[in-house]
Amino acid sequence: MSNIIKASDVKDNHDAVENNQVQDSTETPKNQIPDESLAELATMQKRFRELYGEYGLCGIGDDAGVHINDEAFIATFKDYETSAFSYKNYSEKLTATMHGIKFFCIR
Repeated sequence: MSNIIKASDVKDNHDAVENNQVQDSTETPKNQIPDESLAELATMQKRFRELYGEYGLCGIGDDAGVHINDEAFIATFKDYETSAFSYKNYSEKLTATMHGIKFFCIR
């Protein structure tokens, strides 16, 4: 059984191009995120918020690494590299690698 939802059926669709979304229990449509992955992402987000509040985690990027605030960075890493950085009121970037992942802060 499939359920078809048209963009024109959705109130306030902000002039979206009509895109039919077919939900079929036998096949996952291209680009649809499986429920298991959504649950994983939800768990990651909850943990991220905990770490953000407790340790000053600012963000997790792909190639950039893990961004933490400068106080947490200095308190955590004894050895790190310093490089020039120019964005708003930030003039330097500190980086350290642990467990194969780059950690950094800007200040």
